[in-house]
Amino acid sequence: MKNDNRGLSLVEVVIVLAIMAVLGTVVSVGVNLVTRKPADQCASRLQTVLQNNRMTTMGKLDASMRIYMDAAGNIYVDELIKVDESTTNTVTTQVGAAGVVLSYKITGEATYRELLPGTALLLSYDRSSGAFKDLTAMGLPGHYCEEIMIVKGNRTKILKLSYLTGKISLE
Repeated sequence: MKNDNRGLSLVEVVIVLAIMAVLGTVVSVGVNLVTRKPADQCASRLQTVLQNNRMTTMGKLDASMRIYMDAAGNIYVDELIKVDESTTNTVTTQVGAAGVVLSYKITGEATYRELLPGTALLLSYDRSSGAFKDLTAMGLPGHYCEEIMIVKGNRTKILKLSYLTGKISLE
């Protein structure tokens, strides 16, 4: 019986390392896409709801929004659209899944406030100009929401709200 234990050649080792590097890169990219997708989706959906609510308000319907988190950690927006004196329609949209952290920054404050179950961010627009109204409904007259930060894992998205014009930009 002939026993040939020469081991692996350098070429074989290099090929195995190259295959492992390619597989590691594919797994890393896949995990990165999965962890940042919820933050991207939440920011995009929230921006869309905010813009739609602004258009509804400027279309001469009285509308406002309530952004909140349920007990399971899902983020929702209630659009309250007042059709007439006795009728208010509510449209609820889920904008974020559990695990997404939403925080908002108010004018005059240096830090963000985290949206927690049982709390809400109340936003509304001025019908004539499309600008954001102040946060009087939250007990903060003369203050406005400047930014909304959405975080999931290592991914952070920021919605900048221009309270003077009603413009919303996603960064």
